[in-house]
Amino acid sequence: MPIIFLHGYELDGTSLMPLTEPVFKKLLFGYQRIYIDLPGMGRSRELEFIDAKTTLQELVQTLRALNLSRFLVVGQSYGGYLATGLKKDFPHAMKAQLLVVPMVVPKLAERTLDNLAHPYVGSNSDQFTDDFKAVNVILNHLKFALYQRLIEKPLAYNQSTNLTRVMNSDLYSLPNWLNAIEPVATMLLVGRYDNIVGHKDPVKLLTLKYPELGIKQYGNSGHNLMIDETDRFTADLVQFVTKYSGFSTS
Repeated sequence: MPIIFLHGYELDGTSLMPLTEPVFKKLLFGYQRIYIDLPGMGRSRELEFIDAKTTLQELVQTLRALNLSRFLVVGQSYGGYLATGLKKDFPHAMKAQLLVVPMVVPKLAERTLDNLAHPYVGSNSDQFTDDFKAVNVILNHLKFALYQRLIEKPLAYNQSTNLTRVMNSDLYSLPNWLNAIEPVATMLLVGRYDNIVGHKDPVKLLTLKYPELGIKQYGNSGHNLMIDETDRFTADLVQFVTKYSGFSTS
């Protein structure tokens, strides 16, 4: 069963692989993992990220070239936003999607954001960077090391003036997005303290379209949900792929 992974904005496939690859190596059945670097990011840095509509079209063309008879999609943050636009082009092949802290309201000023909190703070927290403290909920050295590897490193590599310009413009959003998306089986993971996209907007918007929608709120997570509650995320990832692939973990 092929699984398409779509990363967050200004990141790339390397921001997902350190957490997801160990999961699949433990499963009894084989899954084909396809990590796609969005235009302007990762190994697609030579391609300019023009706008969301064009990026989605390029993503559709890439998936068509792969000629997959069926597949699942895992979309993180902005990757989750783009994932919601795929079903109409693959009505039979796309079986389900896992949306991890998806961005569904492009304009920052219009989002319903949560207040960040730090219920668990390890010792010597003064050694952590301000960027880490500004997004993560659980602050300890293990989480900080994961943040540096999964977020800080690819973020520094992929940041560009063009990506920043697009993110702060109407080019960041898909035209007529909500009315254009098609229903598909969906599992939604949100963080209670998400101060980047919030946990209320994804639930409010997605329930309007998806008849089969599983929503899980992580009580000790922010936007970096996969880092804050890694074990819970990996368990939900396994549940998702086994449920919609038809395989069993036992």
